[in-house]
Amino acid sequence: MSEEHTSFSGQAFLRAYLENNTIDLARMSLGDFRQWYQSVLLSAQRDETFLLQRRIHNLESEHRHALRTLRERWQRALAKLNEWEHKPEYESAYKLYESISAGVKGLSEAVKQGRADPEKLRDFEQRLHLIAKELDDWKSSPIMRSTLSARQSMDELEQAIGLTSLNRQLRQLRSEQGHRSSSGGSLFEEMAYEAVRTRFKNEEILTGVTLGAARAELDLVIVRSGNPHVDVLAIVEAKRNINDLADGFRMRQENLAWLTGSADSELCRLYQNQMYPQGRFDCTAIHREKEREYRFSVDSFAAFQRDHNGWFVNALWYVSRNQGLWGLSGNERGRLMNRIINEGLDAEINDKELRQLRNWLLEIMEPFQTRDLLTLHATDVALANQIVLIQV
Repeated sequence: MSEEHTSFSGQAFLRAYLENNTIDLARMSLGDFRQWYQSVLLSAQRDETFLLQRRIHNLESEHRHALRTLRERWQRALAKLNEWEHKPEYESAYKLYESISAGVKGLSEAVKQGRADPEKLRDFEQRLHLIAKELDDWKSSPIMRSTLSARQSMDELEQAIGLTSLNRQLRQLRSEQGHRSSSGGSLFEEMAYEAVRTRFKNEEILTGVTLGAARAELDLVIVRSGNPHVDVLAIVEAKRNINDLADGFRMRQENLAWLTGSADSELCRLYQNQMYPQGRFDCTAIHREKEREYRFSVDSFAAFQRDHNGWFVNALWYVSRNQGLWGLSGNERGRLMNRIINEGLDAEINDKELRQLRNWLLEIMEPFQTRDLLTLHATDVALANQIVLIQV
């Protein structure tokens, strides 16, 4: 692994990390919670998506009554349109129009390149003209005129106040962020694999193991060949956001209950599919990778045993980036940001509103957070080694 992607683990490192990441929302005083909340808002000011969403919300609030009136009119028009007896015919004609339009576009390019008969293009254009005329006839009906008028009025207002432009910017920004996230996710997966490889030099590492169960996709699985099945030495949960490690812990507890044959009937129902009609891991499952077949059975997971708390802890590893803890998961933080936007909360929130916000947050938060997971592992030398943080 390159120098900038050094990975850390071990009890001393983990204890030092926890000393520098002391956020525990459940135990905070209201004053400390205010400081934490203000730090969240300060961080949000550097988030383009948050700022754009807040602008959109403020604009929606400013023009609330006018927007609501036109949107309700639009919804009433749609409800009537859905009951229109000719709606199936109109939709059929519209789909045909789109199909022929695509055909005309493709043929036009092909004719320019000498790859298609111009006569065929003219035939398609004539058909398109006839379908367009049929659509115009449908649009001239009273119910369609009413629907189109309602939509046009709503669109014109949204465009006039700048809402259309802001929503377009938000879609573009989210699309760009999605591409960056996908690229960053792939890079992290590579780094996680290499960090694990340095710790399991002589073992085989499998990726994306599901064993035919969609709920049980395991990021990295360390195996040793056996007869007739492989032996699983470790399962590695890789999370790009360290604040989501506790989510991974909860999911792997469920998966391991199923994989070790200790799942109850209610849990087994979640795993029912064509391969597992009874929802139990009771057959040989094959994972194909590196042009090889790896056979798994419930015996493959014999190394996983519950501890005194009833958890699967041994042989369950975690890899993430070495970053600070938020005190809540990514999903929970997202819900918090949505509430801040929707309620127009700011740094000057009064104590009553702040207390209500804290109580709500504690209600939606999972009681077991990443800090709790790391604290559990920091109590034991072997367990501490199972937490691997990558410096990015």
